[in-house]
Amino acid sequence: MSEWKEIKIDQLCEAIIDCVNKTAPIVDEITPYRMIRTTNVKDGRIDLSSTNYVTEDVFRKWTRRSTLQKGDIILTREAPLGEVGKIIDGGNLFLGQRLMMYRPDPDIVDPDFLFYAFLSKEIQYQIKSFGMGSTVEHMRVGDCSEIIFKVPSLQEQREIGKTLSILDRKIENLRKQNETLERIAQTLFKHWFVDFEFPNEDGKPYKSSGGEMVRSELGEIPAGWRVGKLGDFCNIKHGYAFSGEFITTEETNQILLTPGNFRIGGGFNSSKYKYYSDYDYDEEYILTPGDLIVTMTDLSKEGDTLGYPAFVPKYSKNIFLHNQRLGKVVDSRIDLFFLFFLLCRREYRSHILGTASGSTVRHTSPSRILEYKFADPARELLDRFSLTASNLICKSFSNHAQIETLAKTRDMLLPKLMSGKLRITAS
Repeated sequence: MSEWKEIKIDQLCEAIIDCVNKTAPIVDEITPYRMIRTTNVKDGRIDLSSTNYVTEDVFRKWTRRSTLQKGDIILTREAPLGEVGKIIDGGNLFLGQRLMMYRPDPDIVDPDFLFYAFLSKEIQYQIKSFGMGSTVEHMRVGDCSEIIFKVPSLQEQREIGKTLSILDRKIENLRKQNETLERIAQTLFKHWFVDFEFPNEDGKPYKSSGGEMVRSELGEIPAGWRVGKLGDFCNIKHGYAFSGEFITTEETNQILLTPGNFRIGGGFNSSKYKYYSDYDYDEEYILTPGDLIVTMTDLSKEGDTLGYPAFVPKYSKNIFLHNQRLGKVVDSRIDLFFLFFLLCRREYRSHILGTASGSTVRHTSPSRILEYKFADPARELLDRFSLTASNLICKSFSNHAQIETLAKTRDMLLPKLMSGKLRITAS
């Protein structure tokens, strides 16, 4: 690594730009203009599945200094500090508060190499060393230009960047496949159980073909259905308060699931596992693959993942532990695939946020979740839905196993490549 040079970040970039340090006024309706928040930048990705929208006028004002472009690197400098993501498509995106943008100079540094260098332990240590504040750790704007990188020749940078980005592209493709699979099932769920257009005896859409509807406290529902509470069909079990002294970032075969393992909108997030090193606990708090779990606590003011569901992955060699911030659906007398998509609905989401406690940290409880009311369908219809949804979700489980394998390979290679211990020669 002797030929690697130490270069400050401001010499590697065409531009380093801070966000507009005031809150952009958002709108409720969907527009083409989206704001990236710190909560969207996590685990080396920018997740745009949940963003705030603004008007064109606000977008123009907040991008006067620069508009985001493909390849720009985004760093969170507060709440949390040190998360990094890369812009895949810069169209009509802009920075919310507490974010920095780095635009690599391709004549000096490979953009992919610089992105992965930001994720390395050495750079993350530097970023954390700039952190200030006892309550909320943050990084001053001026310090964001002081980070020092070790870089090899441009050719070797490109080879390193290409090697790691190939793995990430495969991971991203599998994630997109899973999103598509879930979207297909969600569309079917909405068509049958929200719009009531499930096939009637003649195979035609029930409601629009004149199917009988009856009044209920939730509005009109198909004849033969009834209004029920979640508590009529299942229970939710609290997790265990695992000891903090045994929680570690060092990989073990035991993963302590947290609200961070839930995607905004529902579904499992395998990024940045927390591991557990002790084995002295009751085995009833070991989760079974295929268990349906929900978040009971969320650290964001918006409660981004509060109450959302996820299935514990199948085809994984890991042991997943059920901690106290999560609830597990038990004693279910209704199909779990139906429940999963029901708990992703905005009506359920409104119920959870409307009954949540806490301002800084949001909380819900089993009793609040189980009070949610919904239209209970005919069992024959649930069986038909379950057959389709289970095939789609099981395919996503298989994809998830591949994602885990690829991510482990990438995470094993990254420190070796960034330290120069593993060298790549141009092919």
